[in-house]
Amino acid sequence: MPWSSCPSNASNHHHVDNFVWKFYSWYVISGNVLAACCSALCLIVLLRHPRVFASSTRAWFISLTVSDIFILVIVANDMYAEVILFNRYRTFLAYLFGGYTCQIRVIVVLCVAWSSNLLQTGLSLERLASIIAPMRTRINSTGRMTRMTITGILLFSCLSAITITILSSEPAKPEYFVDLDLDWTKVVYNVDLIVFRAIPFITMLISSAVIALLIRRQIRQRTALVSISAVQLTALQYRESRASLLLLTMNLTTLLTNPLFLLFELLDGEGSEGHSVAKLTGDECVSWILRQFFNYLLYFNNQTNWILYIAFGARFRYHIKNMLLCTPKRLRRHSQYTDGVSQLITPTVTTVTHQNRSVLINRTQTIPMRLTKSWACSQRNKSEQCKVRISGENRSNSRLENNYE
Repeated sequence: MPWSSCPSNASNHHHVDNFVWKFYSWYVISGNVLAACCSALCLIVLLRHPRVFASSTRAWFISLTVSDIFILVIVANDMYAEVILFNRYRTFLAYLFGGYTCQIRVIVVLCVAWSSNLLQTGLSLERLASIIAPMRTRINSTGRMTRMTITGILLFSCLSAITITILSSEPAKPEYFVDLDLDWTKVVYNVDLIVFRAIPFITMLISSAVIALLIRRQIRQRTALVSISAVQLTALQYRESRASLLLLTMNLTTLLTNPLFLLFELLDGEGSEGHSVAKLTGDECVSWILRQFFNYLLYFNNQTNWILYIAFGARFRYHIKNMLLCTPKRLRRHSQYTDGVSQLITPTVTTVTHQNRSVLINRTQTIPMRLTKSWACSQRNKSEQCKVRISGENRSNSRLENNYE
């Protein structure tokens, strides 16, 4: 029976059947497969196109995307197989790993989940530092330092998972069971709750709030100080803050979904007591349904991160279209020079006043969003020539007026 915690003679057993076969059996596996494939496309874009983000930010997003893929392929599908296949899945794993099956599963789940939380926290701190002190952060956060930090986070998460699992459990004779020390199980739950859940989530919450306030403040200051057109201002704001907005949305989905499972375990009794108690509902079947639903919410943000990449990244959409051959070859060859970003045409009006006479000069200037040095130099030369021409015309007009007088 896939749901052994809910007896078959229970009055609410039919609700468990409906939940499993009408929701869990098709939605979870289809969401995992689709999200893993789309996350792999986003990972290819991050690896092949280094100009999508800054170098240090790109390294954090690459590690976070790899973590999403591992969670969807290994951990989320392990949860799905545990519910749907149950005995056949456990027997297959016992044939592969023997008496250490349960310990290996716990180690893999904890290592991947903890490293994902810490990586997202590290990315939040990196974006916060880049907004507060952009120049100093760019100098200090080199690619080598970022890679060392990410490697340290992964090693710390995996070593902590291995140590805690070995101390709290021992292999049992049936390969898919394990002898638990309830005292150590409570210690593991508290370490998981405080070190790898509460502290990262609080850090994400505080850093996200500060990032949002700083972005809003910088937008107001730029609008007040820089007199450029509204179209250019919107494009500039989007280009500079797309990584921060992407991270803010990721943090929001994580903070809305992940703490629910921890709160449910704490209130219902399984996390604090070490076994299923059903203190919150009083019914084991209802508690089982809620536990599986909140357990699924742990991986909801991993299933939706690829949507955020595409929603907040115009270059992601552009490069994915090219990879999937959705763009004609002629346009792809032409876009190598424009980098896939359309040009903006903004009219500017210059007014020259001389002795109660005004001369209006209308110019239309093409300004691409990504400026090159040669283009900027040519535009600067053109503007200087235009100024010289305007001043010459003004002198000639003043001479004619003086001669006429």
